[in-house]
Amino acid sequence: MPEGPREKEFRRVLPQDSNSKGGQWIDKSVFELKAFHNEEDNQQYKNIDAVNGPFNVYWNYVYTGTPLSLNRKITERNFGSGLFGRLACIPLLTDSFEMMPFSKQTKKNEEAIAKLKDWAYRLDQVQGELPIWDLVHEAWTWCNHQMEIAKCDNDKAQALLAKRVPYYGINIAMPFVIMRNWDRWESDRTLEIDNTDKELANLIMDIQFYCQNLYFGKYAEMYFDNKMNEEVNNGLKHKQTTISYYNALGSEFSYQDVLEKVENANTARSILFRWEREGYLLKKGKGSKASYKKLKNILL
Repeated sequence: MPEGPREKEFRRVLPQDSNSKGGQWIDKSVFELKAFHNEEDNQQYKNIDAVNGPFNVYWNYVYTGTPLSLNRKITERNFGSGLFGRLACIPLLTDSFEMMPFSKQTKKNEEAIAKLKDWAYRLDQVQGELPIWDLVHEAWTWCNHQMEIAKCDNDKAQALLAKRVPYYGINIAMPFVIMRNWDRWESDRTLEIDNTDKELANLIMDIQFYCQNLYFGKYAEMYFDNKMNEEVNNGLKHKQTTISYYNALGSEFSYQDVLEKVENANTARSILFRWEREGYLLKKGKGSKASYKKLKNILL
């Protein structure tokens, strides 16, 4: 297909280099990493061919593939480059040998497609600084909880996996925020972040964090195990501190019971917050006087 104006603009801003020929990227990982630097392995993608400063990208890479192809893309050897954090890898549901229902072309389908196109063009025109500090704070709070838990477990792998997750919570939630506030945004360039937006961002971050652990958790643990030259079984080290805390508590317990074990108020609150969110607890009351009832066990 001939190049459109957006592709030409992209090629103008990001010049051809040794990693691209004929408009197609030979090594896509170079493109995916070029805009970032100072990763865990301190790889800085600033060379004569790279662009320093902002540049526009008008499409996203969407890959479908097998776990084997993903394992070839992210490996134990290149994990420290940080490429894993640029990927939102979502596992597909099993098809159980069944086809999706056949969908005929109908007027309703055409109207839905037209509406998607309309919003795509509208969102493409959005520019300027977005007033979303409430959403940024929500993402910061989510990450802060993860850091408290990682600190309690002395788990550098989990801390590393969590660091870029807030980006997805903000980035993926924002189109819905803007669409809901469209008239307001058009009139006075303001946005209202409500609890639904925050819940959506938290859901997105939970999914992204879970998927990163599913696909890359073993690499994160191996990375730090190898870095510290520790000899552990199968090159993996599982941190079970918070799970041990949970299993040592009675069927009903209080905030003070957890505080006695971790000896840090912020960590105790973060651990209880995570257990409650993941469905392990039923909370009664508020604050330091709250009581908790176990709903299920956490397996080691």
